Amino acid sequence: MNVKSRRRAAMSIFVAGVLLLAAPHAVEAGPRDPPPKELCSDPTQEGNTIPYPPLPEFFEWKCLCYQVFDEGQIEWVCEWELVRKEPGNQSRAFVFSNPMFGCLYAINSVISDYYGARTNAGTGQGLAESYPCNHAKPKPQPPGQLRSQAVFEYYGSSAWHPCTALGYSYNGITTNGVSDYFNMGSAPDCGAKTYRISNTIGIWEGGAWRGGTLWAPNIFMN
Repeated sequence: MNVKSRRRAAMSIFVAGVLLLAAPHAVEAGPRDPPPKELCSDPTQEGNTIPYPPLPEFFEWKCLCYQVFDEGQIEWVCEWELVRKEPGNQSRAFVFSNPMFGCLYAINSVISDYYGARTNAGTGQGLAESYPCNHAKPKPQPPGQLRSQAVFEYYGSSAWHPCTALGYSYNGITTNGVSDYFNMGSAPDCGAKTYRISNTIGIWEGGAWRGGTLWAPNIFMN
C-alpha cells in the first residue's frame, strides 16, 4: 500500500519568512548581472518573474517580499532575487476589506516538482492589515484570532471538488500572518488532474469570524 506523507502545519509569517517557492532556492548573481529595472517595491508585485538572459531555461529573477522590524515598526521590503526556475505557481489577492475590521491578503503557492523529486504540495497564507488595503500597516492579532485553511481541489465533470482534508491552522503568537501547508507526497491524492488551492483565511473581529477565499493557482499534477 502506498502510504503518502501528509503534513499540515501552522506557522507565523515571521517564523516562516521563507515562502514555499522563494528564498531557499536563491543563487548569487555575478557582478555583471544587475537586477531587472521593472518595479519590485510592494507585495502586490511579489512573484513577478523576469528571465535571466545567460541561462533563461534554468534561472529567473523573482520579486520577493519580506516583513521586517525597523525601529519597532513592521515594514515590507521587496527586492529582486536570482532563483532557479521551478514548475510551480503562485497567486495573491485581497479577499476581505472592511473599514471597521481591516483587510485580509491571501497568498497561495503550489508546486509539483522540487528539483526533480516528485512532491505535490501547497501553501495558503493570510496577512491581516489595517484599512485601507494598501500594505501600509500590518494588523497583528492575538493567538488564535487568525486562521487559514488550504485545501487541494481537483477539476472533474465540469466542476471543482475537494481532494484533501479540511482543517484550519491558527496563529500561535501575536502576529499578522498565518499559514496552512499540505503535502500530498509523490503522487496527488486524487490522481493525475488539474488542481488548485482553495485558501480560506479569517480574522476574529466583532465577535465573529470574517474573511474570504482565494481559489488559485491552477496546476496539472501527476
